[in-house]
Amino acid sequence: MATAPTSARSGWTMYLPPLPREHGSWAALLLPVGAAAMVLGVSGRSLLLTAAAGVAFFGRAAWQVRGNARQHPWADWWLGAWAAAAALLVGLLLPGPGGPALALVATTGMVAEATAQWLGRRGGWQSLAGDLAGATESALLVVAYALARSGAIGRPAWELSAITLLFWVGSTFRVRAQLRERLNPRFRWLTLAVHVLAMALAGMIGGLLGAVLVVPLLHAAWLNLKLTRPGPSLQVGVREIGHAVLFVVLVGVLHRI
Repeated sequence: MATAPTSARSGWTMYLPPLPREHGSWAALLLPVGAAAMVLGVSGRSLLLTAAAGVAFFGRAAWQVRGNARQHPWADWWLGAWAAAAALLVGLLLPGPGGPALALVATTGMVAEATAQWLGRRGGWQSLAGDLAGATESALLVVAYALARSGAIGRPAWELSAITLLFWVGSTFRVRAQLRERLNPRFRWLTLAVHVLAMALAGMIGGLLGAVLVVPLLHAAWLNLKLTRPGPSLQVGVREIGHAVLFVVLVGVLHRI
């Protein structure tokens, strides 16, 4: 997901690393890693992958504000620090099992991120395509986690990656229906249709695990029934964080049934 780092800084806060301020960007990082840990388990190498994803997350925020020396005078320093940390983590991960495949996944993720950033600045339907590219990037984290943990991508990882992608596709349409397209009833119905299709595909792919998309589907249906206008963007963001947390919890529960 395209992000916008915080910009208003004064006093000692200007020395802190720049942070993305969009709720969805944090969820896009933590949801796939948390869900993968629930399904695939945790290892030393998977923790290294999680750290590498976090470093890339913060490094991107520093890169986005590096030209704003007045408000982020230390952005270049932080960018260099994150780059050094990334080089160290990559040096530890790639020589191990599944290294070449992990490098390919990481490259694909970087292309998806660049596409998301480029399209996100163009507005309209192109920004929607950018958000969908960001959804792909988040789903690839599940694949990367599996490769880092065991050197291979088993069926559970593929299924979880696909369902994660379907979750973010639904979330992209749902958020847009509440904000940019809030006065467009046809887009709300399109959002519901996307959720129905996502739910059907998730059931076909993951069986019972596909039930993690039931609550988002109900939310999309509710958007077409309620008569009042949507709340502010902060409320929308908080609700989406709730969806992400529930997704991880349900993945952990349903995986054990």
